[in-house]
Amino acid sequence: MSAIGISLLLCFVIGTVTADGHKKSESDLRRALFYRHDKLVRPVKDINDVVDVLVEMAPIGIKDVDIKDRTLKLDTWLFMQWEDQHFTWNPAEYGGLHQLNLPASEIWKPDIAIYTATPDEYMLPKVHTNVVLLPNGTVIWVPPFTVKTRCEPTEGASDNQDIFLCSIKLGSWTYDVSRLRILERNQNILQFICHFNNNYVTRGAYGTPYNLLCHYKSQQIIQERYSHPPLFCPI
Repeated sequence: MSAIGISLLLCFVIGTVTADGHKKSESDLRRALFYRHDKLVRPVKDINDVVDVLVEMAPIGIKDVDIKDRTLKLDTWLFMQWEDQHFTWNPAEYGGLHQLNLPASEIWKPDIAIYTATPDEYMLPKVHTNVVLLPNGTVIWVPPFTVKTRCEPTEGASDNQDIFLCSIKLGSWTYDVSRLRILERNQNILQFICHFNNNYVTRGAYGTPYNLLCHYKSQQIIQERYSHPPLFCPI
């Protein structure tokens, strides 16, 4: 082998070792994912694609039931999951990194709002926790959310109106169903859970997705039933 051939071979080997010797970090991954990223538009590569958002509102405690005004104030976790087609990577290229945690303010998020909120200050989540990104483009966001919504006494309730049926309408505030679609994550969000406060107990809840035809918005109704104890939890 000629001297020139040996020199070229050595240069190639040394260059390869140097390039492979650098371990890519979370910072490298973030820079790669956010290169020319626009968080103000839907996370799709084809403008005709629909963003499917899995939604579940999980109550964690009753803060207040106002019988006079017929309102319910509830602490919840609002689970949302969707796919961002721009946020995908090969974990093998980043030291086996299978998850990236980032501030929610850095990415696009569905504008899920409470249509039955009263007053309007309870319409949107106020606490912006981190989002979790997965290599396949899955985005998970679970902010705590205090909801205040209107309620009505159920048919056949006693005169003191101690049984309430509260319908919480969730939906995108601006996107129609051709761009964003809400899907139910869990058939019965309180199937094995009871939440007590001093005066009321949650008897059951379920979610029903539907399309609001007059505005073509994607929404979901969550109905929750509350009454005075003593009562037993459904098993």
